[in-house]
Amino acid sequence: MSQLSTEQARQLNKKPGFTVEKSGQMTYLEFNQKQAAFKNTKIRQALSLAINRKQLAGKIMGEGTEIPTGIVPNGLAKNNGTDFSKEAKTDDLRYSESEAKRLFNEGLAEIGQSKLRFTLLGADTDQSKDVTAYIQSHLEQHLGPDKIRVDVSNVPLKTRLSRSRAGNFDAVVANWVADYTDPISFMELFTTGNEYNDGSWSNSQYDELIKAAKTTDVADPDKRWNDMIKASKILSKDMGVSPLYQQNSPEMIRPKVKGLIVNSAGAMYNYKNVHIEE
Repeated sequence: MSQLSTEQARQLNKKPGFTVEKSGQMTYLEFNQKQAAFKNTKIRQALSLAINRKQLAGKIMGEGTEIPTGIVPNGLAKNNGTDFSKEAKTDDLRYSESEAKRLFNEGLAEIGQSKLRFTLLGADTDQSKDVTAYIQSHLEQHLGPDKIRVDVSNVPLKTRLSRSRAGNFDAVVANWVADYTDPISFMELFTTGNEYNDGSWSNSQYDELIKAAKTTDVADPDKRWNDMIKASKILSKDMGVSPLYQQNSPEMIRPKVKGLIVNSAGAMYNYKNVHIEE
């Protein structure tokens, strides 16, 4: 068994043994909402609408990358046979240059500005550099270089994390990996005051739903599930954060290897029942 790089996955995706395992990981654009521009919902929505996620996933990220339907990754959790990501799906993550321009201009007017300049923070890996460069070019191309200027700052991951925690950023390409196979692992991140809510997004209705999912409705699986579905849709509509892509794990596993269990969160592999089939 071998995990593959993006380039290796492109080369080997037709070979026997190639597989893509679900990952409980989501990469998203987070906005510092202590700043007037990013506190404006229309500006956040416009920036999200200007990004072509299908192209980002296919051309930049490569084999196995999925287009998100919300903040919770596909394959992380199901209730009564339905995947959370499918039930929580909205059309807020669509790509629409015309809508992006309209909302962006309306948002700028609401905050009394004629243009916007900000710095996009990301890690200094090759992959992160490719992603931040893609977002930079798309925003400037689709919203107009006379209306928006995006500077990019790619720094070591440790620095990116510390600056995010400190709120020392304009917008950042962030990611989260689920600790366990429950949507709450993502949903609770964006409650008011959560230590990982680096953008300081706040919504009282969202907070109430997540609180109910963790307290009063915790013993009722269906009610708890519906609380989180409603909360996810609020996050998507308000563009509290803007999910970019779900990066899964492309691998080569010898066809003779049987019984391997792959988890989307926590310990990735369970080798208990692994055997070789001749």
